[in-house]
Amino acid sequence: MILSTSLPFFPNIGKRTILELFRSDYQQAVAFYVNYFWNNRIVIPRKNNLFYILDIKNQQFDVPNFISTTNIPIITDLSARALKCASTQALGIIKAGLKNLSKKQYIIKQYQKKNKDISKLQSTYDKEFFKLKVPYTGNVNPELNSICCNFETSTSSFDGYIILSSLGKKYGKISIPINFTKHNNNLRSLGKQLNSFLITKKGIHFRYQPIVQPKETGTTEGLDQGIKTCCTLSDRQVTGKCIHGHDLDSIIKKLSKKKKGSKAFKKAQAHRTNYVNWSIKQLNLTAIKQINLEELIYMGKGQRRSRYLQGFTYKEIRTALMKTCYLAGVQLYEQSSPYRSQRCSDCGYVHKSNRNKKVFTCLACGFTCDADLNASYNHKADLCGLVRNNCLPNKTEGFYWMPEGIWDVNGEVLTVPLAKKYKLV
Repeated sequence: MILSTSLPFFPNIGKRTILELFRSDYQQAVAFYVNYFWNNRIVIPRKNNLFYILDIKNQQFDVPNFISTTNIPIITDLSARALKCASTQALGIIKAGLKNLSKKQYIIKQYQKKNKDISKLQSTYDKEFFKLKVPYTGNVNPELNSICCNFETSTSSFDGYIILSSLGKKYGKISIPINFTKHNNNLRSLGKQLNSFLITKKGIHFRYQPIVQPKETGTTEGLDQGIKTCCTLSDRQVTGKCIHGHDLDSIIKKLSKKKKGSKAFKKAQAHRTNYVNWSIKQLNLTAIKQINLEELIYMGKGQRRSRYLQGFTYKEIRTALMKTCYLAGVQLYEQSSPYRSQRCSDCGYVHKSNRNKKVFTCLACGFTCDADLNASYNHKADLCGLVRNNCLPNKTEGFYWMPEGIWDVNGEVLTVPLAKKYKLV
């Protein structure tokens, strides 16, 4: 995992003017390359007499990582080295824009080999391809590697200097003093600093490759994420309110009342992000080796949701957990979540009516518990694989879900196809 952190810089007026001029010219170069690669057929040789072929009009999405810009005509004051960085960044933008289509194209080919029906998938693919547009590059920030940008340590009052060189004769050589923050020093102590820097209007992003060995000893715990309580671990650790009395619920309620796109809305979004990061860092992972996390995908897709529910960003929680667990040497696994919030962690009985908001009461054995804590117990349990299908009883009957198998209320064994149990994050 590559971690990044932003350090603000305060160059003088002359340097700031040159940097803004460079950023503007660099953005124009990236936009030019994106349009050029998008509208032209690119063929690059690779190993074993094979070729990278990028021809979007003919639906060939094999994007190379690097490309020579020597024979591509462009009018600019940027140097060849800066243009190389711009072209590489443009290829990355195109690859990201074609990612979903490339996946669907691969699946269609696999289905065709197995003689499966591809009509529905092909229809979805055709609709996406019809809507495909050239990626927007108006907010691109220069991403420079060691051929144009280097960091040099210093013994003066600053921790070091970012040296921008070989940008073009028009820009000269720019030296920017840097002072590391506490967070930056923590990341530096964990691993290697990469020679790739993102230059923004307000600062420079440093990238690090931490070298952390996964734990070999410790407990396995389950984790449930939610709106009322951000994270609940099966060892009874719960994320609470910050020193200002806010939790995720109160922040999302505040966010739902703000006008989308306003300064207050963006401020509330930043508050939500800061709270999620802070609350997860409060978890004590010292004795934990592995965390089983519920897998949430396309939550609420195709449904009308209230402003309150729109504010729940489970992806932010997942990303913060990934970083925290990685730095702590804890392995994070995602597993399917259907029925786990409805299952009694004491007797294994599954019924929709078991859970009533934050309170879980089992209809079979009477077990009572916090609903999020009960769900985390179920994520910790080593249950047999399960998918939603017609083999399960309807919602009014319920069933028993145990590590050994699945039974209905009359004790008859149910045969259910196994789902993929774990996914390493």
